Amino acid sequence: MYRLLNIQHRYSIGILLFLIPLISYSQADTINYQALFNSINNCEGLTEQIQKLVPQYVQKDPVKAKQLIDIWEKTCDHTEPSLRMYILLDIKAGTFNENTYSEYYKDMAKQFIDRTVDTKDKDYQAIYDSSRSFYNYIPLRGEYDKTAQSLALSLRDAQTVNSSAYLLCVLFSGDVETFNKLIVKDDYKNTALFKSFFPEEIPEISDIVHLGVGAGIWMPFGTLAHSFKINPTIGINVRVNVNKWSYGLELHFRIPNNKNPFEIVALDTVYKVKQSFSLNAGLTLARLIEVNKKFTMETIVGLGVDNIQTDKEKPNTFNNDDEKQYYNITTLNLNAGIGFWYKLQGRQELGIQFRYMYSPYKWDGNLDTSIGTNALLVSVYYGF
Repeated sequence: MYRLLNIQHRYSIGILLFLIPLISYSQADTINYQALFNSINNCEGLTEQIQKLVPQYVQKDPVKAKQLIDIWEKTCDHTEPSLRMYILLDIKAGTFNENTYSEYYKDMAKQFIDRTVDTKDKDYQAIYDSSRSFYNYIPLRGEYDKTAQSLALSLRDAQTVNSSAYLLCVLFSGDVETFNKLIVKDDYKNTALFKSFFPEEIPEISDIVHLGVGAGIWMPFGTLAHSFKINPTIGINVRVNVNKWSYGLELHFRIPNNKNPFEIVALDTVYKVKQSFSLNAGLTLARLIEVNKKFTMETIVGLGVDNIQTDKEKPNTFNNDDEKQYYNITTLNLNAGIGFWYKLQGRQELGIQFRYMYSPYKWDGNLDTSIGTNALLVSVYYGF
């Protein structure tokens, strides 16, 4: 108990030492400084004194106004009115740091908006009287609010237009309608005020994982076009979209459309063969570029495996299930291209991709001669 009393005694002495120069500075003022000191342990009583004193110092001695707010907050903690005035005094002094006041942005700015709405009610006095503590014992339409509003108006036009300081001056001037119109604009997306009002939500798995099914055409060109015509394709992909990047796993099945046979070597024998089934499987990485809320462009690179199954059966490869085995041509596939996605309702979207496919089939030792490397893949997707 003695220790607690000692701490309180030292705390009161510290406050008193602060008030001595303030009292000597303002002997001509009509403020009852003894009442201010006596109310230090009573939030309502202290607020009643502070709200009269702070407006007197906002213009003639902003430093002392801040010191009074410090005393106020030691008893009443941070409140919407105290932080509002402190922000304005920082803006006035040119020392405003938007990252310092996250507490105000997250909760108290919305309290001020509610306060402004209540102030405009014709029964504002009855509203205040019924919930004095909710308004932090600062009367609606009182001298404190008028001083803050006047200061905000005087500072507003001197601020950088797309800054938190400008938005706060607009808000504290009482123009809530303009504030609401401005804060949603792209010009303010990088401000700390915008980020507090509209925090980024952590996406759920269902929001970032997208499935897609599609169809398209695989178009060989150069030497590859000698053996194959345009092949219809069926595609399936899984994409994970995170922070403007898309990571994908995909499969493309080609429906055979042969032009001329090509040659493979097996057991020192050369066979003329055609494709009976082909697929490409791989991983993709895409950079997403949001054009607007409905339309997204992407640049894509991919790495995978390309496989052509021939119609030539391997000899003596029957297993216990009598399943036949066929010769295959397998190689790596490198691809790159662009895509466009249009958002439908909910998670649904339509997309189209244009990709250059490089597949060096000559790497497979079963080929007798090179069949080419180059193709284009155009695919249309329905995503969900």
